[in-house]
Amino acid sequence: MTGKKSSAKRLIYVIERFPANTLNFVYNEIRVLEEAGFEIEIWSLLPSDYCPDEAKPFLGRTKNLRPVPLGRLLGSVLHYLVRRPLALQNLLLRVPFDNDSQRLGKGIKGMVHMLHAISFARAVKGERAHVHAHFAYKAATAALAASKLNGQSFSFTAHGSATVHEPSRFSLRSKIRGANFIIAVSDYNKGVMMDLCPEIDSG
Repeated sequence: MTGKKSSAKRLIYVIERFPANTLNFVYNEIRVLEEAGFEIEIWSLLPSDYCPDEAKPFLGRTKNLRPVPLGRLLGSVLHYLVRRPLALQNLLLRVPFDNDSQRLGKGIKGMVHMLHAISFARAVKGERAHVHAHFAYKAATAALAASKLNGQSFSFTAHGSATVHEPSRFSLRSKIRGANFIIAVSDYNKGVMMDLCPEIDSG
């Protein structure tokens, strides 16, 4: 048992709110990956407000990031300010405003999400695992922060309004360019991302 666990590939799955209704595709994906020998750690940025019966086995093993005490939030920023100042500066000053929009308020809101993403990066620092996010908004922001600040590889599954609708996007270009790979749920999603970043490999 010990030998099997140590040789398993490790993944960190991050989702905005988990478990939740309508996420059966995530439950099934995790089950299939674990059956294939992957060791998966699950993070939810927000506590679950509803857990369907099929997801109850995941509830107890899911780690919740928020609510994050102010001291921990500031401590995470200070940690990387000392150790990774240029990467932190890039995340705080450039990424939130790479939002496919000229709306200042959107960038400021993105800054708040980025602060929590930095807290997530601190929480998973030191773990030798690939980070995969479901949905291209807050979860992918957290995965991007872990990559830029910790050097962890990351990917995300792109589906929903944060991919296809301009007013809902947040720093999608930065996420596309920074990810090791992206899973698009449709040809339409793929086309939107290729239009944003035509230089990426569409394979």
